[in-house]
Amino acid sequence: MYFFIILLFIFLSIFSCIAGVVLVNTLLLKSPGAAKMKSTKTLFQAWEQCHYFALFFLDFPAWLSSYSPGERSEFNPEERAALFEEYDALFKGVRRDFHIPPWTSVEKPGDPLLNSRTLEIVRFYNARGYEAKGIDGNPPDFIGEEFRFLCYLWASALGERKNGRETTETLEAALFFAGEYLKPAAERTAFGIHAHGTGELFKKIGRELEGLGFPVLSEKFPAGRELRQDIKQYYCYENYLNGGNSARDNKPARFIKTAGRNN
Repeated sequence: MYFFIILLFIFLSIFSCIAGVVLVNTLLLKSPGAAKMKSTKTLFQAWEQCHYFALFFLDFPAWLSSYSPGERSEFNPEERAALFEEYDALFKGVRRDFHIPPWTSVEKPGDPLLNSRTLEIVRFYNARGYEAKGIDGNPPDFIGEEFRFLCYLWASALGERKNGRETTETLEAALFFAGEYLKPAAERTAFGIHAHGTGELFKKIGRELEGLGFPVLSEKFPAGRELRQDIKQYYCYENYLNGGNSARDNKPARFIKTAGRNN
């Protein structure tokens, strides 16, 4: 009698585990984020959106040349000078009275750069075969680098799909990274722009960052936005052609001695 009860208990336990796995997988497949990412059109929109923000943070002069704010397509020298001055004040720490920390690891004022959160992101990059570029000496968790990484993942997914390969892991990595790592940096940056930005161009960027839906992308983007760039100029276009890279090895963790206001 006890033997049959034990067998029944084991059977029910196994059945519950299998049912739970099936239910979780079903929910994941039917979630809005996973469903939306199945569309090739949506993947292209996601890539374009992340390129737009990556270019803004990594190469502001190129962004200005590629961006048409409303009906304006060019700025006169005085306007350009004022835009660059405000950009540096907002994002490069040249002002003593305020600073917007555009890094995921800096969750509150006084947090150090290059902490365990940064190490998590480096290992995430390595697992997906991505090499951080370190633009302007920024650490790997810089918001511009993170947008570029998402360009890499969206382009890789498109390349894998185009070449008849499975895209599930790449899409899941992109959705997870956007929600877990990029979202906090985007929200803090948007808050800082609202608090300290004066020019309408930057305030629009703040609203767009704030309006991003994580992990699902904003339905409103790129309303009113015109990128005068060919797709071949988008970040990580080579991955659109070939798919993602092989995983990179993790280097041993080490301490880096730094000094400065931004650390």
